[in-house]
Amino acid sequence: MIRNRLQLSKDRIFARKCEVKEISDNKVISKFLDNNHLQGYVGSSIKIGLYFNTKLVSLVTFKKDGDIYNLNRFCNLIDTNIVGGFSKILKYFIKNYSKNIITFSNNDYSNGNLYKNNRFKKEYDLRPDYSYNINGIRKHKFNFRKDRIKKSEDLIFYENMSEYELMLENKVYRIYDSGKIKWKLN
Repeated sequence: MIRNRLQLSKDRIFARKCEVKEISDNKVISKFLDNNHLQGYVGSSIKIGLYFNTKLVSLVTFKKDGDIYNLNRFCNLIDTNIVGGFSKILKYFIKNYSKNIITFSNNDYSNGNLYKNNRFKKEYDLRPDYSYNINGIRKHKFNFRKDRIKKSEDLIFYENMSEYELMLENKVYRIYDSGKIKWKLN
């Protein structure tokens, strides 16, 4: 991400030289996201990639929720700048599925300009949220609700303590982010 922002990516590919393809193989999706996205794999309904020759170089995933689609992952192959890649995939999605799309940008890494430049409108800011640091890896707080701590064989549990107190007792600490922005396609 840093090299890309500084325009120091090793490879630069123009989206017009790529082919848009829907991908149904979750092994391909999982491997690509785990290797190229900070948050890794997430379940999704629709997976659309850009292929340069026969190589997957960019991916956008969507999860359908009622009549709204949540754009829940976008990434390029590490150290590769795909010029116009996001907008090419977005146009394909709108043509074949819907314009009713929401997404979120994480203020730790982005100001959301990618979405703003592609006709998304800022809906609102979300307050900072937390995750937990487990052995140097950030883990979502959902995995450490009180009922899950109680079932865990690895964590100390006392009924009269809150999630926060239990995690402190287990020497597991919260990491706060900088908040998020919710975007909706305009």
